[in-house]
Amino acid sequence: MAAVQSVSLSSLPEFKLNHILAATDFSECSLHALQQAAAIARLHGSDLLVVHAIAPQPIIQNAMEPAGWDLGDVRGQAREEMTKKEIVEMLAGVPHWTMVENGDLQDVLGTLVKQREISLVVVGTHGRSGFKKLLIGSLAEKILRTTECAVLTVGPAEPAALFTHGKFESVLFATDFSHGSMQALLFAAGFAKESHARLTLLHVVEDSSVTALYIHKQLVEEAGKRLEDIARGLGIGSERKIVTGLPIDEILRAADSAKADLIVMGVHKSHGIGARAAAHLPWTIAQSVVCRAKCPVLTVKG
Repeated sequence: MAAVQSVSLSSLPEFKLNHILAATDFSECSLHALQQAAAIARLHGSDLLVVHAIAPQPIIQNAMEPAGWDLGDVRGQAREEMTKKEIVEMLAGVPHWTMVENGDLQDVLGTLVKQREISLVVVGTHGRSGFKKLLIGSLAEKILRTTECAVLTVGPAEPAALFTHGKFESVLFATDFSHGSMQALLFAAGFAKESHARLTLLHVVEDSSVTALYIHKQLVEEAGKRLEDIARGLGIGSERKIVTGLPIDEILRAADSAKADLIVMGVHKSHGIGARAAAHLPWTIAQSVVCRAKCPVLTVKG
């Protein structure tokens, strides 16, 4: 991670999750994500919007066979799913709304995030076999890149206890000192403070940045001072860690070492056409961490 100009902690807004959105396709992994979203909403006094998006489908008919896809039937089935006992019990005690919307999930989320002033979007993943296994399928990278609020991805194997109280015991904050990562710091510190969790501040000095021993020493010293400044401004206890290597591998290794149950990362904001184009670039750091992490990953746009 390259060290760039940091943002003053005093410039960060107060951490508050007023409105949370959970996207669901009613699969088991998306129900895990919904349970986590409900637990976080309960802990932080937030309201929760549960959304299922019905993507446009072509209806192909021929003389011998009727169309097999009917929008009315699909919407009806989705509404029935929303009222099932399992979901109703998950949402008990949380102010919430359920919605079934027509359109691509990326567009539906983008509209709702703006209209409802959403603070956090929560989605589920199907495991560690790549981004196309996210419940949102091939839209996953686009959503992480273009959604204008924080996105929490939740895997299917997270401990059930975590879903019930929404607290995290160990939070890992990976920073490159960019504006995006400083915005993510607000979430990392907020979750750690609310949950009384251990907080680890991590900076990775990339191998490619180190061309001589004295340069490596200088980069480590500069990173140490920045992490010290961050820790001093948080008002909560934290551990500082600086390592050298490939960011993806080192972030995952540090998460394992800290027994992290939440990884928080900042991502650089893209705009317009560039945002959609960037969404197709494979294996960026944040995307790769989401694919391979054993715990939920929170990405925050800077």
